[in-house]
Amino acid sequence: MTDVTLDKAIENAEAYKQIGTSSLYLRGDDPRPWEYVYAIEQSGTVRKGVLTSVVVKASHPCGLDFMWSVDLGNQEDSRKGRYEEGHYEIDTANIVATRLALAGNPVLASYEQYLSDSADVIEKRALIDQDHINRELNAVALIREGVRSKQ
Repeated sequence: MTDVTLDKAIENAEAYKQIGTSSLYLRGDDPRPWEYVYAIEQSGTVRKGVLTSVVVKASHPCGLDFMWSVDLGNQEDSRKGRYEEGHYEIDTANIVATRLALAGNPVLASYEQYLSDSADVIEKRALIDQDHINRELNAVALIREGVRSKQ
C-alpha cells in the first residue's frame, strides 16, 4: 500500500496497476472520493472503550481502491498525552462532516450504528464518572458541615 494524494493517484492509475498496486492510502487533508465509499471499518486505538478512528474505503472508477482514516477523537488530546490522564474529547465536528460526506450512501447506516454503539459506551462511562463525582461532592459537603458545626 502506498501513500499518495488523490489527484496524483488518479493521474497515475495505469502505472500503479501495471506494477500491481491497486490500493492506496490517502493521508493529510487532501480531497477524498466520498462518492465512491463502499465500506467503513472500525480502527485505531481504544480510548475509554471507544475506538478513536474509522477507516473509510472507496473504489474509484480509475480502477484503484483508496483508504483513509477519520479521527473521532480530538488528536490534540493524543499529542498532549491527555488520554493517559483519562481525558478524551470527541471530535464532533469531524463526526458531523463525515455524516454529511456520506449522505445518500448506504454505508452511512453502518457508520451511524458505530456512532450509536460508541455513544452507549461513552454514556455508560459518563454515568459512572458522574456517580463518582456526586459521591465526592457529597463527601465535601459533609466535611464542610462537620467543620462548620465545630466552629
